[in-house]
Amino acid sequence: MSMPRQNFVKCPCCWERFPLSQTMWIASHDELKDDYRFGTQGSGIEQKRFLPERFTPDCRAIDERGEICKRDLACPCCHMEIPERYINCTPMYVSIVGTRGAGKTFFLTALHYRLQQNRFQRDYGLKLFFDAGLYASQNRKLAENIQTLFHSVVSADTFVTLEATSPGDLEMMITDPKKGDYNVALPFTYILNQDGKRHALCLYDHSGESFQGDSMEKARNIFTRHILDSDILFFLYDPTQNENGSLA
Repeated sequence: MSMPRQNFVKCPCCWERFPLSQTMWIASHDELKDDYRFGTQGSGIEQKRFLPERFTPDCRAIDERGEICKRDLACPCCHMEIPERYINCTPMYVSIVGTRGAGKTFFLTALHYRLQQNRFQRDYGLKLFFDAGLYASQNRKLAENIQTLFHSVVSADTFVTLEATSPGDLEMMITDPKKGDYNVALPFTYILNQDGKRHALCLYDHSGESFQGDSMEKARNIFTRHILDSDILFFLYDPTQNENGSLA
């Protein structure tokens, strides 16, 4: 059964709200490669984002060269890709925060591994889907961490280390003709389905370096906004990092 779409969509990357009618499509024709929004951090020039005027009978957009588009949608503000399933869902934003070395990467790796074991479905009757095709570099790094942490052939008493997350793993720079350059966050996106009701779980990892810099930079920082607006915060604290071994 299809679910009614929301009138407004909130982008999981830039967190801007926009009318559903303004959702852009990503062109399919090879010659329509003229989106410069992603600067040097993207994969070169991206496929064109556009508001379609023509559709196929099964509601797929047709780009200006007559190519039938895949169901690839994008935010009209930052032009980042948005999963079609996300648009049909009520989003929930979860941020993982803590100082550098507090264990955020370990926590995220372990959490994702548990979600892959279908614990939500077994314990709560929730069916969960992971959008593995979105933000591929992030997902590859997470898959490598799971392999290292849970599937390495090492003895039980061997310490396992994971490479620390850097800000570049968590964000992408967008070049906007009006706003200039700014960063957007790259979430891990899950779709929860229970009795026909869908919710999008957007999980954000935040490196300690994300909050460094002067006050103006912090105010504009997408991660600072996440701290203010997230529905759930996981704050990780390592008492061994405090010389007194306490929270004080």
